[in-house]
Amino acid sequence: MLLDIALIVTLAKPAACVHALDAPRPRLTLAEQAETQRVIRGAVAGLGGSKDFATLLVLVASRESSLQRGLVHRLPADLAGSAAAWRHTRGLYEGNVFAADAERWQTYGLFGMNSNYFTAVWDKTADPMVLCDAVVDVMVYQRSAARVAAKLRKTRACTPTWANIHAAVSGGKMCPPAATLDRFRRRAARAGLDPDREVTAADLGRGPSRDEQDAVLARLRGSTDRS
Repeated sequence: MLLDIALIVTLAKPAACVHALDAPRPRLTLAEQAETQRVIRGAVAGLGGSKDFATLLVLVASRESSLQRGLVHRLPADLAGSAAAWRHTRGLYEGNVFAADAERWQTYGLFGMNSNYFTAVWDKTADPMVLCDAVVDVMVYQRSAARVAAKLRKTRACTPTWANIHAAVSGGKMCPPAATLDRFRRRAARAGLDPDREVTAADLGRGPSRDEQDAVLARLRGSTDRS
């Protein structure tokens, strides 16, 4: 029993970033990219999500991080966006031991998530670098997408399609003009994903509550870890 608890604690510990903010990203291999796709698809399946949802996440990760896990995003736009967001969201993280450390609140992970916005989706008290963990990234995206889809169904502002959910989660824009999504639509079509299909609750699977998320993270990490 103690061994089982120790294993759960180990598996629930998020993976670290693969480089520091002031260091270049490590060399990326085709084998690592293929493994990242396997991790994404395995995590989505573990949450009960559809193959289309997994395809969306692979598509987003391909563009945002080239399917490199644990990435710290260092492009000027990412650095500027993170710094501006930190100034606007500090009050959201009252009590977080990292709240005053502006340098820590960067854009991380597979999907280029600005930690100032997405750490709260996971846990307001968490280290923002938790978003370097690939499985955490999938769980945070799933939770964000489910919230967007539910809001769109309630308000009927627009149809919760893959394109509209992507725009809201990755771009922060709810129901943007259709023309602004043309590039995404083309990329989605090439990947075999219908960008204008209405997304169901079943497509997104079932994300855990915050009380359950560490146990689910451990389970998903265990099922996707080949080591």
